Amino acid sequence: MAKKKNNRKSRLILLFFIAVFVLFVIIYILPSVSDVFRRTYVAEYGGIQVSDKVTCYIVREETVYFANRSGTIQYYLGEGTKVRKNTKVLDISAGSAEYEETKYTKILDRIQGQGVTPEQYVSSNNGLVSYYLDGYEALFQPDTMKDLRKKQLKGLEMGLENVTRTTTLANEPLFKIVNNNVWYAICWVDEKNIVKYKEGRTVTLQLPLDDVNGQTLDIIDDDGSYMVILKFNRYYEDLPRIRKIEANVITEDYKGLIIPNRCITSEDGKPGVYIKGVGGDSIFRPIKAISSDGEYSLVENSYFYEETEEGSVRVKTIDVYDEILTSGKP
Repeated sequence: MAKKKNNRKSRLILLFFIAVFVLFVIIYILPSVSDVFRRTYVAEYGGIQVSDKVTCYIVREETVYFANRSGTIQYYLGEGTKVRKNTKVLDISAGSAEYEETKYTKILDRIQGQGVTPEQYVSSNNGLVSYYLDGYEALFQPDTMKDLRKKQLKGLEMGLENVTRTTTLANEPLFKIVNNNVWYAICWVDEKNIVKYKEGRTVTLQLPLDDVNGQTLDIIDDDGSYMVILKFNRYYEDLPRIRKIEANVITEDYKGLIIPNRCITSEDGKPGVYIKGVGGDSIFRPIKAISSDGEYSLVENSYFYEETEEGSVRVKTIDVYDEILTSGKP
């Protein structure tokens, strides 16, 4: 009896693995095999992006405000509030702090007093109010960012600190005003990847909360690698609270018809593909490639222009939903 149960259990296990194998073949193998034997491929509209994963340092025009005396803080504005020039941010009532030694040694050591100690705590410019400081507000400034070097930043200890509290000592940091109209991201790129960047060309910086469009402002040789400065004039919600961040930069975003490279052939020295005509015959159509990732190519849609001895000539090419012969030639 026990032997029969064991045999039955073994058969069930065997059937289970056979079912898993069959399912694997259906999901992963059959589509690839059927694609190989498929005689035509339908041209569809799409895109190919060229991107680069980088470590970015955010640079913005920002001013840190220090306490002119000890006392109790009364806040009027929340984090990230947009303000105009001369907007009251907070007040300090005369008195003593709840502590005798500053809690913001790291920030004060880094910033070296580079900020303002006002009589009245109003914004000196339009911008965003932020209570998150790292002490590098003076180091990462637009007017000096081109002098930054990769080796200089490698050992920096990063970390933001929320400086909101009930009381303050004199000369402690209180808040900063950040210019959100124009800001920058700098990153270092290896020589093999620097070809992706061109000065003045549009880029998209993919950040955790949103994608932001900008342009490549400058490329600077930095001892074996290249410092790339990206410029932005778009609002980003988390701007005051980020300094160093891993991000993806899209340097090219091509649009067109996507076709497999195995479909491409040539006729009279011109690259092209054969499409299936209305009557079932095969028609050669020249193509103009925009970009390729090695397996697929992005090509112009409907028509393109080529230069000849007679001047610029309009050339008919493939359209969306054309059936392209996968064998190359008929």
